[in-house]
Amino acid sequence: MPGEQRPLLALKMSLFARELAKKRIRLGRYDCRPSHVFGLGQGDLRQPLKPAPEHDQLGGLVGNWTSEGAWIDSPFSPAETQSLTIKCTWLPGGFAIERHLDGMKILSGEDHELQVLTYDPMAKEYLSHWFDNHGGSGVHRVSISDNVLTATSVVMAQGKSYQIRAP
Repeated sequence: MPGEQRPLLALKMSLFARELAKKRIRLGRYDCRPSHVFGLGQGDLRQPLKPAPEHDQLGGLVGNWTSEGAWIDSPFSPAETQSLTIKCTWLPGGFAIERHLDGMKILSGEDHELQVLTYDPMAKEYLSHWFDNHGGSGVHRVSISDNVLTATSVVMAQGKSYQIRAP
């Protein structure tokens, strides 16, 4: 009967997904784990996934915020000040926070950014995927400690590698 093959197919898919999760795929400059697609490491794939306690820690970011800051002179930006409004909401399911940052830099004008913050249970770290209105995009590693979110990443400019840290 066709229905009898279904559990075997699910088992084969589960085994395939677990083997695939052990590998890393290189996409451009980012390492990707196929487990993100399958939601591995969180139990039975047929059951709805539930956010981990680490996902819940993102809840402190939900709300509307304002920020004032300054950029130092660098290959990425001239020294200038910036004001932002930040709107953070949960994405349905409770696995990620969507952040909309809208503001103005004194010299370079309007600044808009979309970020999606989540917890990667396989890597055991928080990540922020971001996109801005100047054509920029990337992934930051994020730490949350004492109500302070700090994002770090390594970027290339003019043939040099720079570590960026933004509290």
